Amino acid sequence: MLGLFTLLYLTLKQLPIQYTFTYHHHFFSKKQVKQLFHRS
Repeated sequence: MLGLFTLLYLTLKQLPIQYTFTYHHHFFSKKQVKQLFHRS
């Protein structure tokens, strides 16, 4: 499990920071929208 996180970290580290931030922001936004949809 730890090796998987290390691999993911190294992969993200190689990507442009702006792209990584945009990807995470989009992912969490979709997650929040999904939670709000299920609540209502």
